[in-house]
Amino acid sequence: MTRLDFFTILIIALLSLSAIFMMPKNKGELIEVRVDGKLIYSAEFSRDVYTKVIESKYGHNTIEIGPDYVRVIEASCPNKLDIKQGKISYSGESIICIPNHLSITIVSGDRDYDVIVR
Repeated sequence: MTRLDFFTILIIALLSLSAIFMMPKNKGELIEVRVDGKLIYSAEFSRDVYTKVIESKYGHNTIEIGPDYVRVIEASCPNKLDIKQGKISYSGESIICIPNHLSITIVSGDRDYDVIVR
C-alpha cells in the first residue's frame, strides 16, 4: 500500500465519521411503553416531572418522565441495566429491559417512513 492509498483511506474514514456526528437529532414528542411488543402506555412530554409504574406479569418498572427526557428509576430485574442506561430524549432512542419484556421508545409526532410497500 502506498502513501497515497493510506491517505485516501484516512480521508474517506474521517469524512464518514464526521457525517455521522453532523446528522441532526430530532427531539422526541411522544413516549411509547411496550411489554411483549404491545403498546401499554403512551404519553407526551410534560412540563412537570412525574413517575409512572409499569406492572406486568414479568415484573415492574418505574419510569420518570420529565420535560424533555424519560428514564427508568426502579426495576425488579436482577441486573438493573435499564436503570444504568440513563435518560433518553431524542427520537429513535430506546430503553430496553429484557427480563421484564419492556421497551420504552421515543418517537416523533411525524412518523418518518423509509419505505412504504403496497
